[in-house]
Amino acid sequence: MGTVKATLVGVSNYDNPRTPNLEACKNDIIAVKDALVNGLCVSQRDIRTLGSSGTVNINELADELKIASMLVEADDTYIFYFSGHGNNGTLALSETNIRVQEVIELVNAIKAKNKIIILDSCRSGDFMIPKVETLGISELVEEFAGAGYAVMASCGASENSAFYPPENKISLYTHFLCNALTADFIIKKGKKSLEEINELIIRMTDIWNQKGDNIQHPVFRANITGTIYFPIQKYTPYEKQNIYKDTDEYIIYEVVPFHQSLQKQYTAKVILKYHFAESDIVRIVKSIVDDIKYSNVYKNAAQEQRLNGLPANMIRCHMGYDEQDMVKCNFAWITIWVDDTMDKKHWYGNGKNSEIIDGIFVERQISYNALRMLNQQTVTQEEYIKQAKQYLNEIIDESVSSFV
Repeated sequence: MGTVKATLVGVSNYDNPRTPNLEACKNDIIAVKDALVNGLCVSQRDIRTLGSSGTVNINELADELKIASMLVEADDTYIFYFSGHGNNGTLALSETNIRVQEVIELVNAIKAKNKIIILDSCRSGDFMIPKVETLGISELVEEFAGAGYAVMASCGASENSAFYPPENKISLYTHFLCNALTADFIIKKGKKSLEEINELIIRMTDIWNQKGDNIQHPVFRANITGTIYFPIQKYTPYEKQNIYKDTDEYIIYEVVPFHQSLQKQYTAKVILKYHFAESDIVRIVKSIVDDIKYSNVYKNAAQEQRLNGLPANMIRCHMGYDEQDMVKCNFAWITIWVDDTMDKKHWYGNGKNSEIIDGIFVERQISYNALRMLNQQTVTQEEYIKQAKQYLNEIIDESVSSFV
């Protein structure tokens, strides 16, 4: 049985003074290497990186691909990853540019059962690459797929690839790629598939694009019969129910178990696609309760043995509006549903901004907007202080009014 081998290239430093350096690219190859090791169980010795110093020249790239051709066996899966500047079918190395078609031809010389190329690059803004024949990315993808490969590109022909905020230490697409590679919930019968990895990237990007900032649409084309499967050695014997659900109104982003003794309890992180009134929130919560009440998500085998097949006694829903809210744990709504075996007075309480509607505890988080702005940090310091005072006054006003 073949193994997965990879060449990871990140170009951060460029000789041309018109080309800005990209410090994130050095971080990208580190992140992808960790994701391959932890998410696909690829051996570290089967991953070669180029660009740790920031500089990658044409001879170094050619040498790395020659080494790959000697190390890769016929039944292996070979992954080539690139992070750096790109423009109209070309990739920018430190001292020159190379057409992606040339990279394809070099990869084509490697005798592997499956070949995957991943490009996290974009059009380089005002920077133009002189004296290089260009090729549109859509044509490039079609040509690559027709050669019997799979290609994953970070964005379309007229789009730029963004960085993941707020630190911008890693490229946006690479961030989503690493999350998809390491996601356990897409494991089925001990394997992850390339299609499901890509589908998860698309879902995360769609959520990102809803914000309207730095929109990009990843491209995936393949000319491979069926799909590529990656065996996961750390697979747990029992299969967890797939909790992720995408509906017209909301996405169940994650379900976290916090079972106590014989009480089966879940927290569902939910991305709302629209701003809803409280009555709609209650309706959505009831739908989510129906979705996950009999789910089987556990922290360990002992919990599964104790609680398997039993309905949940409590389901908390933490609701925000995009992936950033989920990661930062900043929620606009928190709701609680408990069954009749639980002490509802204890769990529902009397929050200042909460009420019980049709048996569901609903609490609006008045600090959501202030924390959202703090997490984004996309405004000037003066505007930040102005908005912070405004939100603080709103929080104080709402708190005071609750005592009147």
